Amino acid sequence: MTKLKSSAATQSKLQANNGLRDQKVAFEWIKAHIEEFGGDSNQVTALGQSAGGVSLNTHEQFYLEFCKAQGFEGISGDDRIRAIEDRESLELLLKTPPSISSLPALDHDLLKEQISFEKAKHWSNTQQHALPGLEWCKEIVFGDCEYDASIYVRAITGRGSNVAQQLSDSLNRALLGYEPAISALLDDYGISNAVNNGSAYHTVSHLANDLSFYLPCDVFAQFFPGRRYIYHLNEPNLLDGPFKGETAHIVDVTFLFKNFDEFLPTRTMAVAQAFSDNIIKFISGEVPWEASSGENRVALVYGNDAGVGQLRKDEPESVSRRATIFRYQELIGFDALLNAVSDFLAGK
Repeated sequence: MTKLKSSAATQSKLQANNGLRDQKVAFEWIKAHIEEFGGDSNQVTALGQSAGGVSLNTHEQFYLEFCKAQGFEGISGDDRIRAIEDRESLELLLKTPPSISSLPALDHDLLKEQISFEKAKHWSNTQQHALPGLEWCKEIVFGDCEYDASIYVRAITGRGSNVAQQLSDSLNRALLGYEPAISALLDDYGISNAVNNGSAYHTVSHLANDLSFYLPCDVFAQFFPGRRYIYHLNEPNLLDGPFKGETAHIVDVTFLFKNFDEFLPTRTMAVAQAFSDNIIKFISGEVPWEASSGENRVALVYGNDAGVGQLRKDEPESVSRRATIFRYQELIGFDALLNAVSDFLAGK
């Protein structure tokens, strides 16, 4: 788990991003030993999923909320750090509310610059990158699930009643001077006229989904300087649970690792097999499907009417995504809006 980053933690010399440091050690081990397993140390493929959809700027707020949940809010900075270190990890975890995420922190060591939609526009024409991977990573797969924001539902429902009004108030506090655009945004997503709290939860999660998952997949893939392969997964999860019938967060991981194959119906199994086959092709150095480019933006769509996979123009209506969020690039700005919604999800 990535350590919560805060001013108190920084002053106490605790390192941030321990989850990323663990990954660094793992990659070093792989590079040193992969040849013993028949692999090529110069051809390593990393698979990563989730964590990082919300702003790095929310860490201080998350830290304060975390300390409040633990009963540490009345303790000074150094004593608070010691209290956290002295408490059992499991107890800390069980007392942490779902609105608090484990996120990377801008530590100017491992992470030297915050990623933003605006900065991504310059990835292809910048010689010195604050993100070294833009230079050495030659090809990448970007993808999303239709309802990735299922991971935010507990944080949204945890806010109790009148969540639509809470979101409106939060956005208007964070985005002063944008009141007309905020009102239009809430109308466009059906948040303003949600008939009850249940429907408000769902419409708010749609906004969070488009900002935190679909938009990064679209924008970062568009400006990544190497070869990029895009997918959109729309096959519903048919396993019992709160998100049965939705293409919820990490359905793609479920399909790739095949842990639940024995429980999947025939149609879903066919989609899962096609998806995992293509990812394994990419891992093996093969071309999994047609790459997307500036002149020919395409994506492989899985599920529903696309079946086991159809290559389509990477446009919202073609890949079963909402185009709504793109109207607000000029009206508010993607980065400002993402930060404001992230603050709301963090409890502001």
